[in-house]
Amino acid sequence: MNAKRYLDSIGSKYKRVFIIYSSTGATEPVFTEKTLATLGGRMDVVARTAFYALHDVKPCRPDTLFIAHLEGQPSPPRQVYIDCNSSAKMPIGERDMGRLLRTLLESQESRSTFTGLIDRLRRKTAVYTLHESGEDIERALKHPSLPAAFILGDQKGFPRIYEDYLLRYTAPISIGPRPYLASHVAAFVNEWLDSSLRLLSSE
Repeated sequence: MNAKRYLDSIGSKYKRVFIIYSSTGATEPVFTEKTLATLGGRMDVVARTAFYALHDVKPCRPDTLFIAHLEGQPSPPRQVYIDCNSSAKMPIGERDMGRLLRTLLESQESRSTFTGLIDRLRRKTAVYTLHESGEDIERALKHPSLPAAFILGDQKGFPRIYEDYLLRYTAPISIGPRPYLASHVAAFVNEWLDSSLRLLSSE
């Protein structure tokens, strides 16, 4: 499935979208599951975040789309799209997800600027950026509405030019005053949405 079909399915198929900006993630399949952090340009961060976005519960979340925006060598920029149908046997850990990322880099060919990707998302759904200066998630998503997209930074955060863009054109939200691992943020957002939606459904 190409990028347009993934994005066109937001709202109908996908209710949650997680996007990680990876400043160093490899843009060609030059790594293995054993070299995610080295040859992969910290694709271990991407793999862990994808796992927690899609698979923090069992079975895999069928209403969730994960997008990795990669800016590393050798041919940036590039995106990888992952959902529960990306593999007949979905990954059960970081190394398995790393293997899937490598396979998808071989089979998918999606290239867009980061701002171009976010602009397309903004036309489909509400878009939130996880940022320490954002509004507390408990207030911002007290009554969450889906679909919604959540943008996460990698181990380096966002470059200033993209940070300024995101703070201006998306809704900044925060889970606390200090930086957290992207994988932990994805898990927290899922947990918060799950608990908030349960409360709303019981009212």
